[in-house]
Amino acid sequence: MLTAIDIRAFKAFGDPGTHVPLAPFTLVVGANGAGKTSILQAIEMVGMLSRGTLTEALSQRGWEYGDLVHLKSNTAVIGFRTHVLLEGGDELVWSLELGNRRRAGIASERIETTSGTVLLERTGRTMARRDENTGEMVDRVEQTLVSSWLYAFAEEDRERFPTLTRLAQWARGIRPYVVLDPLVLREPGRSHPDGLGIHGEGLPALLRALSPAQRDSAIQRARKHFSSLRDVRAIRSGESGATRLEVAEVWGDAELSLSARQVSDGLLRLLALSALHELEEPPTILMFDEIENGVHPYLLGAIIEMLRSLADAGIQVIATTHSPVAASFVGDAAEVLIVGREPDGQLRVGQMGASAKWAKLADAFAPGEAWYALGEREFLNAINK
Repeated sequence: MLTAIDIRAFKAFGDPGTHVPLAPFTLVVGANGAGKTSILQAIEMVGMLSRGTLTEALSQRGWEYGDLVHLKSNTAVIGFRTHVLLEGGDELVWSLELGNRRRAGIASERIETTSGTVLLERTGRTMARRDENTGEMVDRVEQTLVSSWLYAFAEEDRERFPTLTRLAQWARGIRPYVVLDPLVLREPGRSHPDGLGIHGEGLPALLRALSPAQRDSAIQRARKHFSSLRDVRAIRSGESGATRLEVAEVWGDAELSLSARQVSDGLLRLLALSALHELEEPPTILMFDEIENGVHPYLLGAIIEMLRSLADAGIQVIATTHSPVAASFVGDAAEVLIVGREPDGQLRVGQMGASAKWAKLADAFAPGEAWYALGEREFLNAINK
């Protein structure tokens, strides 16, 4: 689990950096332009660098490297410092620094335990890693890498570098879903390597790939919140090989078969979240941006419940919202992360539950009600800096 990430000189985050605490389920709230999406993108970048090169990461998202650097950064050196709790109790700190605008690339990388034992270190082209059997730093090489060194770890490394191998597997499981876009969810398509693409690509193919028991489980999960749902059919076209979606709903005494174009946006999102519960290789982190878009307030409660059930199943979930209704459905103020901007542009981040202001309001207000009434600054000012 990612317990926190320190972000420096990246997108909305300037110098000297901002500490972002995280829970197994975290709902990030704040004004437009406050930096909510930048948090998701920072975590996404860390994951992408463990699966491929910096160039590939930029290409996947359509980013230019110069656009990632905070405009007022003094150093123009992007930094991520992730605090990770691995299954089994190992706590690690993984630091990555990228180059400046003129020298894009990995400038340095360091992975150490919370007790200070260095497991991997690289500065520029010089790198080494610790053999956990002998305790010695080995594999000292001069080599240029444009990805995290974790990208190179494979199963055969587990014997000498078990902790680093587990960290690499965890990092590769980070999955962003920028928005589950109904237009994309409706589209016929082929299977996506991650189950779903970042906008929901491949939903029909994912549902078709599930076993009958898994598909029934996904439908039952969605039906709990959408009572008219009877069945979901994923039908493969013989000509194109793409899979299309059909949904059966019951209206009164009649059962109607609807094409994907006729299905409501909210139901499509529920089906996508239901299907994610059934992935054979579940991700380690799922991230969603602006989960309230196009969703009725009551159905938003179902979305929150689905996200929480993913977290209860061991998948860390981080989502952003502008909706006080969503924050109130969360209920636990420790899971509401508030992001705000100071007059000088510096970002501040803190958990609502850690604010002295919330301690005075908890008996009378739901988190979303309190946030709507007071705004971000009142809570952030009541958190010890």
